[in-house]
Amino acid sequence: VPNHHQILTAFSQALTREAHVLQDHTELLWQQVFNRMQWEGEVVNKTNAPELAQRSATGRSPWLRLNTPYQESKALVRTLEGHSDKVSTCKFSPDGNFIDSASYDDTLQVWDTDSGEVLHTLIGHSSYVKVCAFSPDGRIIASAAGGMEKSVKLWEAATGMFLGNLDGHAADVTSFVFSPDGHLIVTASLDNTMIIWDIGTRKKLHILRGHTEFVSACAFSPDGRMIVSSSGDKMLRLWDPLSGQALGVWRGHSDQMSSNYMLACAFSPDGLMIVSACSDNTLYAWDVEDVKSIANSSLRLLERYPGMSINVAEHHNMTGHDGEIIDFAFSPDGCRIVSASSDKTVRVWD
Repeated sequence: VPNHHQILTAFSQALTREAHVLQDHTELLWQQVFNRMQWEGEVVNKTNAPELAQRSATGRSPWLRLNTPYQESKALVRTLEGHSDKVSTCKFSPDGNFIDSASYDDTLQVWDTDSGEVLHTLIGHSSYVKVCAFSPDGRIIASAAGGMEKSVKLWEAATGMFLGNLDGHAADVTSFVFSPDGHLIVTASLDNTMIIWDIGTRKKLHILRGHTEFVSACAFSPDGRMIVSSSGDKMLRLWDPLSGQALGVWRGHSDQMSSNYMLACAFSPDGLMIVSACSDNTLYAWDVEDVKSIANSSLRLLERYPGMSINVAEHHNMTGHDGEIIDFAFSPDGCRIVSASSDKTVRVWD
């Protein structure tokens, strides 16, 4: 029984990792699966030996046999192929059952996590898609593109049906985020503003003005009571999503004359800290001192981390992409990672 388990496990893993090839080339089943299984030990090789002898006999159809193992991590679960240009970003659905990927081929694709099947291809953008996200309930996918589209598109996740645009910015949308309850979405733009929208009606609720340069990123606090934004003006700003009023502004970079700017911002899961990233390769950690009373909220700089270098014990070295990894995301249960690459693929890792 242990031998059977080892053989079946090796076959299952090989089949899953080659599914993206076999989907269109079923005639390569033996070649693709054998080239992975041959490195799985003596028990597996003994099982494959009779078939190998037949396939290698004189007069049989030629096939390619690898002399070296694939240069990829054993953590690789499957490769998702379908985009025709580099993949810019990818996200798991809240339940982990689906993956959304955005690409420079101007499309998004929705994948079944377990099977790797493309469920929907979302067509409608006129330029490369750079941002995508599922709503907290998983029902809606939002996406934004470059090329001066200036809007966010909304799609029905279950069917891929286009629901409508959020039109209102005067320049590209750089970032957006859903509120924790899924009722609101805030969009950030190169036009120096943010807009808070009602998802149900797709109407503007507030235009947030205050930044003097492009808004690079935005994030809701976990309780949905605050929004933080980062900008090319080197500032972090806090906002009340209900009123649209500014709660405060903090300089994230000490050098007024520097060309560096704030790249990104996020709340910690408990909402007590904000981390911002600067183009000078520095992370800043801020303490939200009075989170219970947003009218008096303030930020105190906790720590500055130059170099953005974090030392951790290596758990997995996940090799397998043939190009630059542009983005990645954890599954909701933390057990898998999905990565987007310039090699035009999305890969799932265990």
